[in-house]
Amino acid sequence: MRRFLRCFSALGEEVVFLGVGEILERIKEEASAERERILREAEEQAKEILEEAKTSLEKRRLAVKMREEKRGEEEKMRIIRSARLEARRIKWSAEQEITNEVFENAKKRIKEVKEEGFKGKSYREILAGLVKEAAISISSPLTAGETATGETAENAVKERESEESEELEVLVSEEDANFVSQSLLDKISAEISKEEGIKIHLSLSTERIKASGGVIVRRKDGKVEVNNTFEKRMERFMPILRENVARILWK
Repeated sequence: MRRFLRCFSALGEEVVFLGVGEILERIKEEASAERERILREAEEQAKEILEEAKTSLEKRRLAVKMREEKRGEEEKMRIIRSARLEARRIKWSAEQEITNEVFENAKKRIKEVKEEGFKGKSYREILAGLVKEAAISISSPLTAGETATGETAENAVKERESEESEELEVLVSEEDANFVSQSLLDKISAEISKEEGIKIHLSLSTERIKASGGVIVRRKDGKVEVNNTFEKRMERFMPILRENVARILWK
């Protein structure tokens, strides 16, 4: 009996040991599988992180490239704008310089014109032409922005013919006073009355103007005047002269 018990006890221990081995093996297998799963997930996460990092890096690279391209384009446009402004400045400066030179030469020639005349006309005749032009402009039925046509214009002329002579005065510089006499102004008044059908009377004012040459003609009441001094005429001529200078320079 004792011998049987010993035999059974030994067999039980062997059975127990067999169960422990299987458990340990199963634990090892499960541990190995878990390790593989953890490693696989870690590898997948690492790949995802790497892909995200690559994507982020590419986005940053593109953003930097776009910023640099934009900055380069802005700098390019800034340089172009600056160059255009400088070109316009140089162009304007050249036009202004030549225009001023023309006017300065014209002013210098005024003294010669007073002494020698211009294109076959004496300076006295030139002044007479300026007085006549200004007087007609003031005394015309269509002055100070008035406009009329046909019968209206004819009526205006008839009304002027029935009126008394319009009093106009001529202003000149101290230097030019010797070139304009009352007899010359009377002659101009008669010519205008005959040619234009306008009754006017021109007289030389005692007031003197500061001008290199030319005249100012105005109504006695001072409400309307025409400035036909050389300075004003050259000033009015400036835009046309500048256009001609520009056409010659930049054609």
